[in-house]
Amino acid sequence: MKGRPSKIKSEYIYLIPALIILFLVTIYPLIFSLYMSFHRFLTIDPYNRQFIGLDNYIALFSNPDFLHSFRTTLIYVFATVTLTFFTGLGLALLLNQDIKGLSIVRPIIILPITIAPVVVGFAWKYLLDRGQGLLGAFLLPLIGISPPAILGDPINALIAVILADVWAKTPIVLLIIIAGLQGIPQDLLKQARIDGADRLMRFRVVTLPIIRPLILVAIMMKFIDSMSAFDQIYVMTSGGPGIATMTLAVLGVRIGFQFYNLGQAVAVGILMLIMSGIAIALLIRYLLGER
Repeated sequence: MKGRPSKIKSEYIYLIPALIILFLVTIYPLIFSLYMSFHRFLTIDPYNRQFIGLDNYIALFSNPDFLHSFRTTLIYVFATVTLTFFTGLGLALLLNQDIKGLSIVRPIIILPITIAPVVVGFAWKYLLDRGQGLLGAFLLPLIGISPPAILGDPINALIAVILADVWAKTPIVLLIIIAGLQGIPQDLLKQARIDGADRLMRFRVVTLPIIRPLILVAIMMKFIDSMSAFDQIYVMTSGGPGIATMTLAVLGVRIGFQFYNLGQAVAVGILMLIMSGIAIALLIRYLLGER
């Protein structure tokens, strides 16, 4: 028994490399970001840092562009997370069936996950082009719809970037949920069927409680992805027309690299982090029933 404490201490030594890496890639950047957000930090004068307290945050909340970007981000996140989740759930339930031909359909549906967001942005921008895009120039006019430049209209542009994101990210939710569906014991479903439960009842009583943790994971991953979405939106619209599709991530990049105010740009990131933390805590509390 006397040798046990020293053995435990020696085992903790092996954690040191992982803790060092965790500090370097997570904790230190977070601390330095907080430091930057409380300072006047300009990229054109990086060595002249002045402590200004909460001035960066106060300036953001008095900036109409920030308030508009905040509202746009809420719309974008809510729409993409909701549409992606329900589309992914529906496809997972469909692809989990033993139907002939689904083995061919599965790889096609999952294919968008392999495409880089920048490529997705360019592809959708080209598809929606009114002059030569497949959708904008040919398919929509073919059914009697002749819209103006889709990405040049504020409402249509926001809808377009939402749909592009849903198309690209639905396979992530699909794969997570279908993994949970395939892990459900068939005996439980068979017993519920014998007891007279219809398909909807079996889903609500048997399937949903089992896959609830995976649903939480899928929604959390999609929420974080939507909150930090930048490259796809920037390629398609650059936050325009005007500021119609400018999310907080796009605004932060614009403040940091076009107006050179890195301190205020980091403050945008800190606010996004706080929003994400609150939302994820509420999701965990609601979906897992934690009190």
